[in-house]
Amino acid sequence: MRGLVLLVLMCTACSGAKPGQNGESARKVVADIEISQARLRQPLPGTDKSVGYFELQNHTDGTMVLSGASSPAIGAIEMHETAEVDGLMRMRRLSEVRIEAGERVVFAPGGKHLMLFRLTELPATVPVTLLFESRPPLVVEFQTFSLGEVTSLK
Repeated sequence: MRGLVLLVLMCTACSGAKPGQNGESARKVVADIEISQARLRQPLPGTDKSVGYFELQNHTDGTMVLSGASSPAIGAIEMHETAEVDGLMRMRRLSEVRIEAGERVVFAPGGKHLMLFRLTELPATVPVTLLFESRPPLVVEFQTFSLGEVTSLK
């Protein structure tokens, strides 16, 4: 039970961060995909888990399927979603996230997010490879932040 409470706390207690030293968000535009607000929270002291957030805009005329993420700096990354089920907040693993043509998907506290496992302290920027069905992987530099920092992404 303590582990579940810690995971829920890690996903929902964070209001976010200032991703870059100059206050700018990590942003990457590659042809028909736009990634913005890409950031990872430093793990809480004594833990090896954390969360990651970003926005993805599909500028294509078809559906795009995000099937996962990986990074050499992170032991494992899973896509999760927090949602209310029977009056309780529950987290479930997502095998994919579909982004329709022209749609924007937000990975933010209290909703879809990346769960990061087997961590130590992260450097200021971390390369994360976003994996898609039917298209090449996309490497995005995620900025790191600490729990007490403030963000505009919600």
